[in-house]
Amino acid sequence: MISDTDPDFNSLQNMLINVFNQERLLSDMMKRRSSDHMNSFHAAILSKISEAVYATDHKGTITYWNKAAEDLYGTTEPDAISKIAQVLIKNKWKNPKKNNT
Repeated sequence: MISDTDPDFNSLQNMLINVFNQERLLSDMMKRRSSDHMNSFHAAILSKISEAVYATDHKGTITYWNKAAEDLYGTTEPDAISKIAQVLIKNKWKNPKKNNT
């Protein structure tokens, strides 16, 4: 019978804990990599759409703005990202003549 105080038992136990921690870390990395790949894939698809497309987070902050949205709303992607969609689009369309002069 092996005792809990046996140094080899403790070493083996620590090694197994490290293996399981490494496995969890690897699994997390794979999930993150897969998610990053899917985000890149979705962005590539969205960039090919000829219709205006933008995406927001749960607070309404713009996180994605394609070229067609730039053309339609007259706002570049860098100027649109991180803005509140409702405010940006409302301001652009409230008085179109004023915004296009």
